[in-house]
Amino acid sequence: MKCLKGAAGALGTRPAPPPCPRARPPRSAALRAVPEPNQAPPQPDALAAGASLGQQPGEPAPPARDGSRDASTSGGADGGGGGGGGGGGGGLKLRMRRSGPRDWLVLLDDDVMPRGLSRESKQRVEEGGAPRPAHSAVNQQHSSGGGTDARGAAGPADMALSKAPSAAALAEAIEAAMARGGLGPREVAAGLASAARLSRSSGGGAEAPPGGGASLDTLCRALLGRFWEIGPAALSPSSLALVAQSAAKLAGRRTAGDWRSVALAAATALPPERLGDASMAELAQLVWALASLRAPPPAEWLDVFCRATQAALPAASPGQMSLVAWGLARLGHRPPAPWVAALLEESGPRLAGAGAQAAANITWALGSWGLTARDVPEPWLAALYAATSPQLTAMPAEALSQLAWGLGRLGAAPPPAWAEALAGAAAERAGDGGDAAAGPAFGTPTARGGSLYVVNTLWALGRWRHRPGPAVMAGLMRGAAARVLPGATPNDLSTLVWAASRLGYLPDAPWLDAWLTAADAAMRAGRFGPPHYAASALELGRWGVVPAAGWREVFYRSSSARLPSFNAQQLGTLLWGLGRMRAPVPSGWLAAAVNAAATQLPAGAQGADVGRLLGGLGRLHPQLPRERFDPAAAAADGAEGGAAGGVASGGGERGGQSASGLCLWASDHSPEVAALLDAAAPLLARCGGRELSSAAQGAAALGLVAPPPAFASALAAAVEALEAGSGGGGGGGGEDEVAAARAALQQLQGGG
Repeated sequence: MKCLKGAAGALGTRPAPPPCPRARPPRSAALRAVPEPNQAPPQPDALAAGASLGQQPGEPAPPARDGSRDASTSGGADGGGGGGGGGGGGGLKLRMRRSGPRDWLVLLDDDVMPRGLSRESKQRVEEGGAPRPAHSAVNQQHSSGGGTDARGAAGPADMALSKAPSAAALAEAIEAAMARGGLGPREVAAGLASAARLSRSSGGGAEAPPGGGASLDTLCRALLGRFWEIGPAALSPSSLALVAQSAAKLAGRRTAGDWRSVALAAATALPPERLGDASMAELAQLVWALASLRAPPPAEWLDVFCRATQAALPAASPGQMSLVAWGLARLGHRPPAPWVAALLEESGPRLAGAGAQAAANITWALGSWGLTARDVPEPWLAALYAATSPQLTAMPAEALSQLAWGLGRLGAAPPPAWAEALAGAAAERAGDGGDAAAGPAFGTPTARGGSLYVVNTLWALGRWRHRPGPAVMAGLMRGAAARVLPGATPNDLSTLVWAASRLGYLPDAPWLDAWLTAADAAMRAGRFGPPHYAASALELGRWGVVPAAGWREVFYRSSSARLPSFNAQQLGTLLWGLGRMRAPVPSGWLAAAVNAAATQLPAGAQGADVGRLLGGLGRLHPQLPRERFDPAAAAADGAEGGAAGGVASGGGERGGQSASGLCLWASDHSPEVAALLDAAAPLLARCGGRELSSAAQGAAALGLVAPPPAFASALAAAVEALEAGSGGGGGGGGEDEVAAARAALQQLQGGG
């Protein structure tokens, strides 16, 4: 689908890099015809609810974007947590017996078992002791032979067994054990861990082999029935941690069961007074499970959890620290300042020995808690850069994504060489196809095709204003086109164009056409929200890109009903971008936008919002009915107006056809325009020089015979203050700004 109109002309020149978003422009900023708006950078999807691009209403953040991870894919809580260490040991093999001559093998790796339970089970295996009655059907003792070699590795006969009978065999063993008196608490926990292991190897749920899903569901129902019969309070901390972790894994693999309730029950079965009895490994497993399921426990529980883990931080491994930090952040719980200080103090010296995922988890958590670079000691950041620099090229896509996002949120600009290495690693991975060959893991970025690290890396580079070398930048943009755009979310689309614009990079026509195609699909599906419309209009306007008429029609039609939900900043950004685009704007849509702006300005708007709104409005080209123009004007604009059902008032800068068209529109909608100017009047005193001159020129372009008295007097007072060098919003302006504001005021006072 070709979405670009006049792409060759629009893309012929590269604009200068956009100015850094800031609250106020420098006093020495030269006046432009209309100033660039101060646009806050968009945030990729994240748990942080205050992201400036926001989230689609009712659409939760994808787990991948907020650093979601599966402990089973990157080391358990015991063996290195967030990917830094292994699960510890080669895995415990437990033979499951059923009626008949054949043995069925289930593997329970250490990464799904608390260390204590795993050690006890191994001891029973090594000693060859007789199992307790409850173990007789579930945990038949392992020995060499019988289908495994002396090292406990499965032999060919065992490896040939299908996964579906393994689940069925375990279900039969569970039923037999329950018929002989039931399973004990520890056996229930071990059984759920076995089910989680089976679900991982079989794909779980709908993806299981024929019969496998039904067998696994039957097994889980039996185990859950016994779990609720025993009651979570009867389980030890290690068993509770194992149950919670298994529940999170089974939920992610679409296995039947109310796993969220199971994990919550397991966690809260450890009341606040008992949390101190659990080990750091068990606490890490609990919070990982709750976070993976987005099942926050009571605030009191989390407060006590923080106290318990703070006391254990000095002896914790980097992986355990990273899992706890990640879990708390994903649950939306910001620990108290002493806890964060202890985390930084204990983790900093050990970052060099931590795995890449552990370092990324902690960095992501710090950013999620809303900390800034001022809150993080410089030695800690230096240790992070030193520890991760040699690992960037081999770092998993998930870790790259979390690391870039976390540092971007902190606002910590890394050393240029480190930022270049990060960009190069992301570009190389995007060119190689990322981690797609490994297959998607539950809760990891590869579940979305491994695209998140591309978006987050570009976003972070934009935050740092570090434009990589030409080859690396081109590689990142190619990776975005191939791996992000086909399935992009609205936040992805907004972030990509924002980052490219902030880095002074003008994408080529094929890339822009692919972006416009993806945006068109998202708008038609109703997925765009106010921040996405605003950011898209702004960046396309900055580049001078005019999308085809069909794309613009979808843009206006889909955004029209949402205009009342735009805030003042978003409306100002929207009108500003459309004004820079110089494309026809439907008259009815513009009237609705002005109405929305008049409503939103009194609701906490800033002086800069007035400058964007009126400055953008003054550059727009409303599409008017043909009869509003005289015959000569209608004939001159007939070609484009006939295709669009009206005559566009555009065609140049101010004056002539453009000014008269906008003035005609303002005359037809004088009540809406007057309401907007009345709402803007009290905010003029807060405008800095650039914003005030923009607002004055925009109001003058409307050609009003008599502007509202309140607006005219407020503008005169603000211009006088600007000339005196004491503008309330940011001091006096430059000579050009003062002259432009004074000229616009005189035009208004003279009746247009």
